[in-house]
Amino acid sequence: MNAIILAAGHSSRMIEEKQYTHKPLLPILGLPNIERTILILNDFGINDIVIIAGIYADQYTFLQEKYGCTIVSDPNCSVSTLYGIYSIVNIIGDTFIIEGDVVLAENIFINKPYSYYYVMKYLNPEFDAWKPILDKNGRIISFEIGCFSEPCIFWSIFLE
Repeated sequence: MNAIILAAGHSSRMIEEKQYTHKPLLPILGLPNIERTILILNDFGINDIVIIAGIYADQYTFLQEKYGCTIVSDPNCSVSTLYGIYSIVNIIGDTFIIEGDVVLAENIFINKPYSYYYVMKYLNPEFDAWKPILDKNGRIISFEIGCFSEPCIFWSIFLE
């Protein structure tokens, strides 16, 4: 089992003009958010972690030294999430893929007897929002990707 953390985006919806700290590296309770994610993954027993950092790879080298993470620095990975995934498609198997800027309040990787997901309505809908399609029991069976006024996935957990 391994994990891939997506951290190559430009943070263009958030970064101010003179901000130099990449969004996944912003501190939460004194620790870079991405490092919190790595510790949660380690706690679950996942130590094989790849960070797709694209043009920001130099900001993540301390995680390679500290936790043995593999840092992917291909500049094409910063074009979009799909480019990032394409660059490491050969290592996807029994893999958790998580956005580097998601703040985890608990270890979401532990097995629980239920599933849940979070949705939110964006004030300014984005063209690539993921809207869950539910069956009659309220379970997600698919997604529509587009610009929606309905609530869309913020992050999700699917556990058996």
